[in-house]
Amino acid sequence: RVSDYFERTLVSLAETGHNVIVDAIYMEGLQDWARLLCPLKAYLIGLDVIAILQQREEGRADREAGTAEIQYEKAHAYGHYDLTVDTGISDPGECAAAIREFLNRDIPPRAFGAISA
Repeated sequence: RVSDYFERTLVSLAETGHNVIVDAIYMEGLQDWARLLCPLKAYLIGLDVIAILQQREEGRADREAGTAEIQYEKAHAYGHYDLTVDTGISDPGECAAAIREFLNRDIPPRAFGAISA
């Protein structure tokens, strides 16, 4: 799987002191990814984007009503985050500021440990 190499490359970068930000949707396989990240200082930030997804869905003729909600529920099925930001009520700058503020508090990460258990 290509994603195996992607994940291992990111872990290698993090292990060698690089700060890494990953924007990914995991409908399955997050437990394997969490096991790789658990020993590292790695945070799982959830984006609450349902309002935006529903707006986009309404504007697309090739989507059935309710598809966004089904995909959203699958993507958030693991239910563990170190922080969640809501893009429906906060603009990108506000979300970035909330993430930066959270990281500056240096709270130990917990989400990947909970998912990998």
